[in-house]
Amino acid sequence: MILYPQTQSFLESVRQCPPPSWQSLPLADARRRFADMPERYGVGPKEVATSDRELSLGCAAGAEHLSGRQVPVRIYRPPTAERFLRTPGETSGLRPACLFFHGGGWVLGDLDSHDAMCRRLAMSSGEVVVSVAYSRAPEARFPEPIDDCLAAAIAVAAQGESLGIHPDELTLIGDSAGGYLAAQVALATREIPLISPHRLVMLYPVISPACDTESYKQFAEGYGLTRETMTWFWSQFLETADDSTVAQADLLNADVRGLPPTHVVTAGHDVLRDEGLAFVEHLKASGVEVTSRQYDGTIHAFMHFGGLLREGVDAIEAVAELLREQQTPC
Repeated sequence: MILYPQTQSFLESVRQCPPPSWQSLPLADARRRFADMPERYGVGPKEVATSDRELSLGCAAGAEHLSGRQVPVRIYRPPTAERFLRTPGETSGLRPACLFFHGGGWVLGDLDSHDAMCRRLAMSSGEVVVSVAYSRAPEARFPEPIDDCLAAAIAVAAQGESLGIHPDELTLIGDSAGGYLAAQVALATREIPLISPHRLVMLYPVISPACDTESYKQFAEGYGLTRETMTWFWSQFLETADDSTVAQADLLNADVRGLPPTHVVTAGHDVLRDEGLAFVEHLKASGVEVTSRQYDGTIHAFMHFGGLLREGVDAIEAVAELLREQQTPC
């Protein structure tokens, strides 16, 4: 597979002046550096209005252990546009919504690091985007970040109308480690009557702690995310490396029956490519409605790097088109 020209240029610039690995930096420095790379992320549409708030979860059947949990979020509201209305003359004012879980290996990333990406998604899809600031590793290890994301999802479903969100049209979406979190939330919601996600979208997702696929060997270094860094992310996320914890955390071991329709995006030159494709097959074998798309000539996080890679912006538009097609008519 040949790299796209912009991706090739980006990798060549990185090879000429390689940055320090995330795991070699003090944690606070790594987080600041990851959040502040405007040349990579670009600037999203300013027409999208944003508001930061904290969602508080009351008691919810099936999730009593999360009662009282508070999770910061940033809400993105696209400008009203007739082309996004699901039926002519719609007057309810409620919009479908995406609950977005950011990437960064569960260690890095925050509301600011993925701001441009969320703005693009909201503008292109016409949906409200709720970006979740979950607790990060190593301060919060598996399954704590999942619980934060689940609490935010339930709170949005419960408070949907007050947020201007259609409670029956919630898409769970995340990139990289956020794709992993989105899937774990989708799995958990099967036991919670209050919430029934409309769709699951996973963008070059983390799936398994094994780190031993052919793509891990082929793209171990020199293509952005390295095998060494991804192994370090897993070591920060999991409390222990015992077999039972590793098996529980591996999505390829999960019973995925009953998940909502799922769309998986993979990148051709990404250590995570093969496990993403394996998860697609796992979903199909379990009877889940699944679609997938691979962008052969690019790398991990290409949709996040919308300031550099045009294919990333185009891929967000393709996901937005999928969301628009799947919106339920009133």
